Amino acid sequence: MGQIVVPIFYHVDPSEVRTQTGSFAEAFDAHEERFKNNLGKVQSWRTSLTQVANLSGFHLQDRYESDFIQEIIEKILSDWIRTLPMSPKTLWELDLVSRNDEDMFTYRKRE
Repeated sequence: MGQIVVPIFYHVDPSEVRTQTGSFAEAFDAHEERFKNNLGKVQSWRTSLTQVANLSGFHLQDRYESDFIQEIIEKILSDWIRTLPMSPKTLWELDLVSRNDEDMFTYRKRE
């Protein structure tokens, strides 16, 4: 099974991650000083962050954190449920269940 990568930008602008500016520039300056004998490692981190920031993901912007988290959960579960074996004998369904004012996802085999 392949991996699913879902970038989550929590109180950080994806463009700062992509270009390593702002607080990311400061952090990488410190990493370059700390790992001055292994700058290849730091460059690898830079490249990885750029690649991840170019993926479609979630960016917390002017909205409630609870809505943000709910959206992430729905995306991850919907992507995950598609990886389950599907055949006429094996059907799955995903339900959002509310219990005691708390939303919970459940999945089960459909009878």
